[in-house]
Amino acid sequence: AMTRLLHLMCDVVVELDQHLRISADAPRFAAFVTVQEECKRSMKGAAIQDFMPDEEDRRELEERLLRGSDDTSLQSGVPSIMHAVVRDSMGNHIRTEFFYVKFQYLGKTKYLVGICEQQVESSIAELGTFRKRVASRPQVLQQQGSPLLGMR
Repeated sequence: AMTRLLHLMCDVVVELDQHLRISADAPRFAAFVTVQEECKRSMKGAAIQDFMPDEEDRRELEERLLRGSDDTSLQSGVPSIMHAVVRDSMGNHIRTEFFYVKFQYLGKTKYLVGICEQQVESSIAELGTFRKRVASRPQVLQQQGSPLLGMR
């Protein structure tokens, strides 16, 4: 049930082993962090931290998952969230939210992690800037017949 929920909510869902390595092929994660030509390679065995450029984010992830034994939400299987930056293969930094839950499978600790790209705040800010530019140059849009002219 948790897997289905994460797939509905998140851009990518990966299963991690006890060392925070991707434990199964993750083609959606590969597409999320790589350019098209490279996304056919398997992500199995890759450390999730290798895609996190910020040392503080890597440390926080490890702290929350690996050393989080005193965290009651991890002990009880209740999902938690953290914010982190992920780097794609072109060096772009992607602001994300990690939704994660710890579980046991065949006596081994595993983690289910849903990753959602955060873009609402920046998109809203960019749209505001774009509208200001449009307002200062309405003649260009009128010539091109743009429907954006009437947007508020």
